[in-house]
Amino acid sequence: MGTTTSQREGTVTSTAGGHIIRFERWLQHPATRVWEAISRPENLARWLAEVSGPIHEQGSFTLHFAISDCGANCRVTKFRPPDLLEYTWDSHDTPQSMVRWEIFPEGRSACRLVLTHTVVQLDLKTASSWHVLLDHLSLTLDGEQTSFTWSEAGWQEVHDDYVRKYPS
Repeated sequence: MGTTTSQREGTVTSTAGGHIIRFERWLQHPATRVWEAISRPENLARWLAEVSGPIHEQGSFTLHFAISDCGANCRVTKFRPPDLLEYTWDSHDTPQSMVRWEIFPEGRSACRLVLTHTVVQLDLKTASSWHVLLDHLSLTLDGEQTSFTWSEAGWQEVHDDYVRKYPS
C-alpha cells in the first residue's frame, strides 16, 4: 500500500520571501518507478494533469488540469534523474512559484518522496490540492484505476483541516 495516514499531511512554513508547502511521503515502490510517475508526461496524465511539452533539463512544459479547467506553465530549473526535478510554476491565478520533487531510495522496493512548493502568497488551496493529488499518485502507483474528482477525493475536508491547522 502507498502511504499511511500519519504520513499524508503536509506542513507550511513561513519564510522571509513567502511560504514553503512541504510533503514527505514514504512509498512502497522503487525510486525509479516514482521518478517515472513524476517526470513522464504519459504517467503524469494518470494522476496530475495532461502535459504539453518535454520534461527535461531546461525544458518548458504546460500542465492542463481538466478537473479544474486551469493550467500552469512550467520551466525546468533542475533535472537530475532519478532523484531531483524542480520547475517554476506559473498559473493565471497565482504569482510564479517553485515546485521541487526529491526522491530518496529506501532499499530496492521503497522510497521517500519529498515535494516542496515554494510560494509567495500562501493559499491553503495549494496545500490541500497537493495533499489530494499525492494521495492519487499513491493510488495510481498501487495500480488502482480510479476516476478522479475533487469531491470524491475529499478535497473540502482536507482543505478544512489545513485551514484549522494554519489559521490566517
